[in-house]
Amino acid sequence: MKKTLSMILAALMICAAFAAAILAAAAPVFDDVETDRWSADAIAHVRRNGYMLGTGDRTFSPEATVTRATVATVLWRRQGSPEPSAPSGFVDVTSDAWYSDAVAWARENGIVCGVTDALFCPDGAVTREALAAMAYRYSALCPVSVDGRADLSSYDDAGTVSEWAAEAMSWAVEAALIEGVGEDELDPCGTATREQLAAILERFDGVFTLKYNEPVVASHYTAPEYPLVDDADFYVSATGSDEGDGSFEHPFASWAMAVEAVRGIEKTAEKGGITVAFMAGEYGSFSVTLTAEDTGTADCPITYCAYGDGPVTFNGGKIIRESDFESLGPDDTMNFKEQFKDRIKKVYVGDAPRSPNGDLIMYSDDGICYISRFPNKYDDGTDQLILAGATVSGNEIKITNPLMKRRIESYADISDLRIYGFLTYNWHKETLPVLNYDKDTGIMLVPGDKSYFAQLSGSGTLRYNLDEYGNLVWKDDVFFTFLNMPEELDVRGEYVIDKDGSYAYVFDPQGEYVIPGGPTTIRLYDADHITFRGLSFVGMNDAAIRSTRCSSLTIDQCNFKATSGNEFVVVDTSVEGVDFDLTITRCDFDLAPLTAVRVHPYEHGNRRFDWPTTGVVDNNRFSMIGIGQDGGTALAIRDFDYLTISHNEFVDCARYAVTYDGCINMIAEYNTFLRCMHNSDDGGVFYTGNDREQYNNVIRYNLFFPCAWYGVYIDDGGVGTEVYGNIFYGLGAPVCIHDGRDNYVHDNVLISSGPTGVSVTEGYFEARRAGIVDLTTRENGWGDYYFKWLDLFEMIEGNEEFLALMHEVRPEVFTLSTDPADAEEVNFVLCPTNVLTGNVTITEDEEKKPVSVTEALSKYCTVEGNRAYGMDENPLFVNPTLGDYRMRDDVTDFPYIPYELIGRY
Repeated sequence: MKKTLSMILAALMICAAFAAAILAAAAPVFDDVETDRWSADAIAHVRRNGYMLGTGDRTFSPEATVTRATVATVLWRRQGSPEPSAPSGFVDVTSDAWYSDAVAWARENGIVCGVTDALFCPDGAVTREALAAMAYRYSALCPVSVDGRADLSSYDDAGTVSEWAAEAMSWAVEAALIEGVGEDELDPCGTATREQLAAILERFDGVFTLKYNEPVVASHYTAPEYPLVDDADFYVSATGSDEGDGSFEHPFASWAMAVEAVRGIEKTAEKGGITVAFMAGEYGSFSVTLTAEDTGTADCPITYCAYGDGPVTFNGGKIIRESDFESLGPDDTMNFKEQFKDRIKKVYVGDAPRSPNGDLIMYSDDGICYISRFPNKYDDGTDQLILAGATVSGNEIKITNPLMKRRIESYADISDLRIYGFLTYNWHKETLPVLNYDKDTGIMLVPGDKSYFAQLSGSGTLRYNLDEYGNLVWKDDVFFTFLNMPEELDVRGEYVIDKDGSYAYVFDPQGEYVIPGGPTTIRLYDADHITFRGLSFVGMNDAAIRSTRCSSLTIDQCNFKATSGNEFVVVDTSVEGVDFDLTITRCDFDLAPLTAVRVHPYEHGNRRFDWPTTGVVDNNRFSMIGIGQDGGTALAIRDFDYLTISHNEFVDCARYAVTYDGCINMIAEYNTFLRCMHNSDDGGVFYTGNDREQYNNVIRYNLFFPCAWYGVYIDDGGVGTEVYGNIFYGLGAPVCIHDGRDNYVHDNVLISSGPTGVSVTEGYFEARRAGIVDLTTRENGWGDYYFKWLDLFEMIEGNEEFLALMHEVRPEVFTLSTDPADAEEVNFVLCPTNVLTGNVTITEDEEKKPVSVTEALSKYCTVEGNRAYGMDENPLFVNPTLGDYRMRDDVTDFPYIPYELIGRY
């Protein structure tokens, strides 16, 4: 059998090679396009996609002038050569012309106009600004848009752009479709060439083509203009003085002085509120503590806000801009590969803040910058990191991996090598120089005075916990990997530091870089009715806002970017017996290694239902959260009685986007989740589990696309969640219930998703059947969930108010049994009774099913009315292939999904 299979594979490989040779021979080769010509790749792109053909059998004529007929035709071909509804109506476009359908379609869609009402002038030359205008009009048909507009004033000939083309030219430059001729000119009236058209088409595909047919969110967020605060009680300015009186004319210089001034004001209802306004500018790192004497009241809240004359930035770190980088000089002796040296730049970081370990952590707009490593990627794009294969003793590291040993020993000067340790496979803890390396013993010596290596030993995967303050606490079985091969500095954003620690060498630096450093922190202890509005916090080494024993906090229109700590905002423990209220609106959270917002108002269920907790998290953006560790949560919520999570965007969150536990009456709606859950297969984009004290939670009208693993994951006995009206596009497993009960999943749409669709899987149930779980003993495993139910019933009996509430909103609880003798009955508290109905799968694979329930659990679950359709017979949406998920007008058998409301507003 093996021999036969080998012969078949060999034959297939020969056939494939022969077919490839035939295709290569048949493919046109243009004699007038050299392989090193600047437009060669673009010309290959348009030929490969059928947008443009040659002007002869072996010629492309790259420098020939583009005609109006050509532009109409290539755009028409890109659109799929649609049939026009009527002739163009131009007298100089005959019906038998090769461009007649293209011109008719282009006129019909408003892409081209005639030179007069009757004449099109098909052979007329196209200027660069006219080409921009045609592309601009055509972009209206595309599922992706570019909303910004470039400022053209930096070009010397900006004044020569025609008034009718100004908007289009600004758009084209913003979209990077058109670049200047030389450094300072746009040449708007110059004629466009065929190779320039090819280049624009290639760039157009990169910007305006949906990746994975991603959904196009109908709503678009526009940050509101911040009004001037002209009635503040006190003002603060980066150029002010703490010797001033805090007036507009003599503002304070520091937040601390403003706090002192606020303390001197009596908080009365007649006062109505106290406001401190910060004028535009960049403020350094600071730390301020607000206590009970700084608290506001419901009648006299306290607001710290931007004045409104520009950005107010509290910067605890160092910001490096693209212009700060410089080219390599003759003294830069790092062992870089010759072919990469032109793209490697250096920047002085000797004055940059460092972590407590002496490490330099740097973020770019694309995420965290990694120290260079070898090799960078597999061919398929995944990481290929070589484990150190080492043992640790003090500051001695003994290398046991032969490949790593050879790589290290290939260095002529070992002092050029730096190593770095990982918390997990893609996040370094610190970088250290190599002091010495003994080839005979394989022992490497690193500094021991500041090294966390000196505290570690053992092997395996690094393990750690977080303490109650969010700090890392190491377990015993820790390990690290390290790599730093400077000659492999060849991926954008990678960097290496010289042995003196003075310069960072970065491959292809683009945009803005942030090195987190000093504190930029606000601590609230018993300080209530506080609002922070319109402020930006950058480069922190801890949470920017941390609240303890506080019961009323509002954060609005604030920006948080790049922290070397674990979170941006932490809310721990409200005041016992006092209503708790949290509002987070219109904020941006970018680049946190673990969590963006963590809120735990109750102390782990202690007297859980004695006072109400309410919250609103609305219209925020969470981007690149959890990128530093194997996990992380953009929004971690616990123990809310009433909570709304709505109109938020979660983008590139490495693991969970939202986790919730112990919540009742939570509504999560109109949120978008893009490229989340890509760093782990354990958990879900929207995740709950391990807590029985929850019910009446709703997850509806959200858009999930593409996310690598689970979408909504109700784990380990999660209870009481209704999931409906959501769109899941391109997820490995859209909805999974792992042994939970009383969950209702209905009327969701699963498009191009994994094979399981909505699934119910075994966990506790199977362990109980196998005799693994003992319900008479509280343990840290599955049996503990049984005791959580007992705790819940004890809580119900001990709280008359909650007992009445449960009778009203969830009377079925009182029909449940906690008797282990009923363990196989549907009314036993741990039996996975769930309802899965009306869900629709739209898929290219006819074998995929909308719902999957294991046989052992089928008797506990209600499964009905779920159905599947092929992509080409989609009955619900206008055009899912192009990412248009608006409901069709003729849909009568599926609830309406308000797609146009999804996303930030």
